[in-house]
Amino acid sequence: VSLYSHVPELARVRDYRRILNMSREYLVRCPNKDEVSYETIRKKLGTHQYYWDAPHLYSISDLSKVFSGQLQNYLKKIVQKCIHHVYCCKRCSSLGFICEYCQNPKIIFAFELQTTDQCTVCSAVYHKSCKRNAECPKCQRKESLLAKKKLSS
Repeated sequence: VSLYSHVPELARVRDYRRILNMSREYLVRCPNKDEVSYETIRKKLGTHQYYWDAPHLYSISDLSKVFSGQLQNYLKKIVQKCIHHVYCCKRCSSLGFICEYCQNPKIIFAFELQTTDQCTVCSAVYHKSCKRNAECPKCQRKESLLAKKKLSS
């Protein structure tokens, strides 16, 4: 049992920070230098770079802002801008995923925490509703290819 399960406000802040961390991966690679570029967000975070580097690191000041709602509101605004950019930017949206289980062509992203999950081994993304107890399909394909390669060697 974690502190997050006992403090819903802290769990929401953690989720915003996880989303910020995941959206950063798109912003870092994006050549667009609009209002939601990596550099712009980095400057906006200022001395709080750990918000997107370490989702579980909190200062005493952060914890007091969690309970007042300030940190949640601050992160929510930044996250909304980042996600909007990823969805609308051709380059960033092209880096999304197709569900490894159902193969639905609608692009999904790991930062869609309510509906998607990510393989801890290969980072493939899939719908939570599609996940089965079986091993990740992408990992299975990789294992199969490696086995075939070993047999042919």
